[in-house]
Amino acid sequence: MSTIKICILYTALALALACGKKDWPQPIAAEEKLFIDHLEARRDGNCILLNVKLGGNLHNLEFFVIELEQGGCPTCPFVPTSTYTLQPFSKSVLRMENNFVLTLCPQLPDDPIRLRVSADNRLDIVDPGVSSVLTLDPITQ
Repeated sequence: MSTIKICILYTALALALACGKKDWPQPIAAEEKLFIDHLEARRDGNCILLNVKLGGNLHNLEFFVIELEQGGCPTCPFVPTSTYTLQPFSKSVLRMENNFVLTLCPQLPDDPIRLRVSADNRLDIVDPGVSSVLTLDPITQ
């Protein structure tokens, strides 16, 4: 009888050890984060050239989002009127280590435009890196 009790005890112990909270591993957000170190922008004809210097884990870069606001006032909250997405390996993106040169050629007005760039992270739980808002004045002939 004691042999049966020992077998039941070992079986119960084995089942208890096999149970527990099982979750998928979660990334450590601080190690996976992308951020924009520096952003420069200028007009070149009908195009906008952006020099974006990224920091953080560059392997997590999925795409860039460029938001433009046309005709906005410089002191008002930024409200984008158009949004463009550029993939990191597209022909509009030139990469030099952690520096990216983005070329965007939308139909531009002769008014000042404001812009903001986001570097989207491939991990959904990590927020994208977002730049400050820049103002580009129109090109004077």
